[in-house]
Amino acid sequence: MKFKLWLHEAKQFDQMHPDDITHWAKYASKMNFKTPEEAKAWLLRKRELADSYPGPFAPDGTEYNQAFSNAMPTWQSGKSFKIGKRIQNDNRLRLSHLEVKKPDLEELNNVAQANGTSNYTFHPVQWISVSNLHNEDDYYLSNSAEKARIQNLAQEIKNNGWIEAVIYNWKGKWIIEGQHRARAMKFLGFKTVPGVGIEYEDE
Repeated sequence: MKFKLWLHEAKQFDQMHPDDITHWAKYASKMNFKTPEEAKAWLLRKRELADSYPGPFAPDGTEYNQAFSNAMPTWQSGKSFKIGKRIQNDNRLRLSHLEVKKPDLEELNNVAQANGTSNYTFHPVQWISVSNLHNEDDYYLSNSAEKARIQNLAQEIKNNGWIEAVIYNWKGKWIIEGQHRARAMKFLGFKTVPGVGIEYEDE
């Protein structure tokens, strides 16, 4: 329910701002109460205690504090109750969180020369699509060991905060080295993976 709608329908207290709810939700995030009444009583005690300390602002007063506490929403978490609103901790991994490491030159040359030619150039790291990696007959997903390896790699990427760029054919955009990393990125919910492109002159 939107805050203004809740405030209008409750007809309780017209001086509470959404920021007040957020503030107290964060302040009491580790507190657990048996009932909503216990939560509101705790909030009242906190506000009354704050009024007892001298400061630059006049005390709000017991009547105001009581109305404020009564108007504060609560929500249930398991068998306990919480003050304010549910605080969402955004722990999602984002591309901007990842450090991209480039394969060393020796590895790049070894992969490039495995194609049987020495006429090639490297392109800087770019983010390439992984949208066409998962098919119904994908060996990497149909094989339980490979699938487990991909899931473990995805967890490592998330925990470590970095990924080594895959190596791909620059013209064809298909991955030469790094199939597991690409699938791990897709497992994490990303549509792209960083890659160093190899362009063969005879293609």
